[in-house]
Amino acid sequence: MAGAVALAPQHPAALYGLARANALTGRTGEALGILGQLAAMGFARFDAADSAFRTMSSRPAFARLTARLAANRRPLVRSDTAFMVAGPDRIPENVAFDPGTGTFFLGSLAERTVVRVRPGAPPVPFAGPADGLLRVVGMKVDARGRRLWVATWAPVLDSARLAAGQESDTRLFAFDLASGRRLLMLSPRDTTRSHSFNDLVVTPAGDVYVTDNDEASVYRVRAGADTLELMARPDPARFTRANGIALSARGTRVYVAFAEGIARLDPTSGRVRYLAVPPTVTTASIDGLYWKDGNLIAIQMTASVERVVRFVLDPGGWRVHRAEVLERAHPAFRYPTTGVVVRDSLYYVANPGWDRLQDDGTVQSAEMPAPTVILRLPLR
Repeated sequence: MAGAVALAPQHPAALYGLARANALTGRTGEALGILGQLAAMGFARFDAADSAFRTMSSRPAFARLTARLAANRRPLVRSDTAFMVAGPDRIPENVAFDPGTGTFFLGSLAERTVVRVRPGAPPVPFAGPADGLLRVVGMKVDARGRRLWVATWAPVLDSARLAAGQESDTRLFAFDLASGRRLLMLSPRDTTRSHSFNDLVVTPAGDVYVTDNDEASVYRVRAGADTLELMARPDPARFTRANGIALSARGTRVYVAFAEGIARLDPTSGRVRYLAVPPTVTTASIDGLYWKDGNLIAIQMTASVERVVRFVLDPGGWRVHRAEVLERAHPAFRYPTTGVVVRDSLYYVANPGWDRLQDDGTVQSAEMPAPTVILRLPLR
């Protein structure tokens, strides 16, 4: 476990494994220290009855830590419901917003569609499988260019391709906002490895940066171009599962969420460097990532940390000073994913239910079917 912590020193799962290993081998002080670090990070899935900690269970310090860890599960609810969309089997991953018309776009993993949504009105079809869509993930509106950019992927089911290590197919689309006409459909030229586009941003100049989850890389489509270019592919031993991506207001800072933590990308050189964080903060396993007023807003959903959090940055944007939990354990949560910042609020998908979606595209029935809930979280 020490090796895993060395590669991902702020990942709660790795730290928890190390705490268990220390407890099992009699290193009680080290185990208690790591549990204290996890409590400060917001770790919420601690089991006090875990047999690994049996020899520590009578210690007052362990009891105090157990109480602190349990407190991380208490709900902190600040959102209201912005709107709901019917269809429990839609399985949406993301929502986008068009400031020009005041409408939202909701993508679907299961149906491979994008619908246009006005709160209080039925959704209107915008794009679907006939346009070539795979499972819809990241979406962003280019308000200036009047385009909707859509990242999609799908699991590979062919055994020969799976044996060759190609787990996913992926496509990036651009649609005309007014007509819904497909303008671009792009895929990586390298077909020897697995690719899975995830999330994207659009710069003020119209360039598009999109993360590739499988390759742990970032691609770019320059404004006016119709080709993908590899922008960054950092060390695969230290950077895995590129996911959320955020852009500063002026477009000069690019932040990418990897499984191990948030890194900053230099768009000129392609160099990637992790942000410095205090030992009591984790930026690991982030899905949605957004820039707001000089700081980063993150939807952080793992088996041990499930919350929306603000990471307060230093003026240079290379260091996280502290983490401020904005929302935790909302009653509408069912694996919340990503969203969009609209003025001073974050709109995000609270209950996509992606755990019900199977590789073959079928959706397991829900015990309690519910419409898709879009939450609105004030950021001021």
